[in-house]
Amino acid sequence: YSWGSTGIAYNVDMVLERLPDAPLDSGDMLFNPEVVSKFKDCGVSLLDSPTDVVPQALVHLGYPDDTRDPKAIQEAEDLLLSVRPYIKKFTSTTYLNDLPNGDLCVSQSWAGDYATASARAEEVGSDINLAYFVPKEGAIMWVDIIIIPDDAPHTENAYLFLDYLLRPEVTADFVNLTHYASPIPAANEFIDKKLLNDPAIYPTPEIMKRLYLTEVDPPKYQRIKTRVFTRAKTGLKK
Repeated sequence: YSWGSTGIAYNVDMVLERLPDAPLDSGDMLFNPEVVSKFKDCGVSLLDSPTDVVPQALVHLGYPDDTRDPKAIQEAEDLLLSVRPYIKKFTSTTYLNDLPNGDLCVSQSWAGDYATASARAEEVGSDINLAYFVPKEGAIMWVDIIIIPDDAPHTENAYLFLDYLLRPEVTADFVNLTHYASPIPAANEFIDKKLLNDPAIYPTPEIMKRLYLTEVDPPKYQRIKTRVFTRAKTGLKK
């Protein structure tokens, strides 16, 4: 019922003030210590999510996001540890306010959250200039789904709810409120044209070429990558 990308949101003025030639098309904004260190004073954040951070680090290094190669996974951990001193916080929620408030200047972000942060800045009359991009190295495309468990006691009601949620007018209301894209083309005529024309929310064909869907790791590798993320978050090496 919803989809989007995981990219990089940033405060244009704060970033360019510190690094006029900032690589505003590259994951270097999050994963190159020489670049990230320039923004330590204005605040950099990564998502508090191993399934977003570790695959993105792997892709930045040129590996498949779902690789199980121990060497690649170790390199991803080393990469994350190299930028850890310059990361202000790991958050999947507060950056929505931190960006428009000027408390962060670079954030790993879900596309809809960037758009929501921009909208919040506009609502309070802020002149903060926020932007978003999908790194040229590639980035995650995700899909939000709703499932009905096999043993659900009220499946008929569940289907009624799904039918309601997927009505074009209803899913359009969802997009207009949350700024997350709908997979239903019939909803487009009811969606705010500003959102429809925002490539952060509805990526262009060129941007789509840089997006990939992650594979679900077997439990063993989920644990391995979660431990990598935890060590990176705490700044502790093995």
